[in-house]
Amino acid sequence: MSKIKISGVPQGTHILEEIRSQWVGIEIPLRFLVAKPGEIYCIIAENQNDGYLVHKEDVKKAFEDAGRSEALEFWSCKERNIFLIDKDICTVID
Repeated sequence: MSKIKISGVPQGTHILEEIRSQWVGIEIPLRFLVAKPGEIYCIIAENQNDGYLVHKEDVKKAFEDAGRSEALEFWSCKERNIFLIDKDICTVID
């Protein structure tokens, strides 16, 4: 399974720089995402026009594996299950 490695700080005006900077260096699996039963059914391709879609559980695991507890705690509280990571700050690795 391919992964992306985050090489830059994601943009964001409503999130502290110290939280956003904790993305740098983490690796997140790329996979097809399918909505759970009871939600709108859709399959999301790995590579979108503006970036890569990653699942919240994969993001949480990446922060946990990297020992970035502050980012793990911050993003675990968010309601969204999918994050879009800009292509400009990623490298695809196998």
